[in-house]
Amino acid sequence: MAGSVQRRFFFTAVCLALLILSVSFFWKIPTLKVSSDSLISMMDTGDTPIIIDVRNKFEYENGHIPSAINVALGHLFFQHDELAVSQKSHVIVYCNTGLRARLASIYLRRVGFESIYILDGQLNDWKEKGYPVAKVA
Repeated sequence: MAGSVQRRFFFTAVCLALLILSVSFFWKIPTLKVSSDSLISMMDTGDTPIIIDVRNKFEYENGHIPSAINVALGHLFFQHDELAVSQKSHVIVYCNTGLRARLASIYLRRVGFESIYILDGQLNDWKEKGYPVAKVA
């Protein structure tokens, strides 16, 4: 029974993701980006925005941006109202390749979040520049 519920949840999340992605391409929804350099500068000055890692738990535990919270993309679709984040806060989302981050940014904008950015270059760029990466022990 639990497996059946998980399959339905996954199927629903995938369908929703595909719908959001296709709508974004049709309407040419712009994606706002922030560079790794800008983010580290914000963090150094204490003006850290809300950072959401939309990868799965395993990926997050193996390395993430310090202070990032983990909300996997599939969960974000169904639990965005549970985020302890003001819809007026600056929010930066990231993943590994940018696809999940783009979907998350479009979705969050559609449900009322005002200032959503995608980390340009994603986590790979962050790591290549030698910026800190936290791991869950």
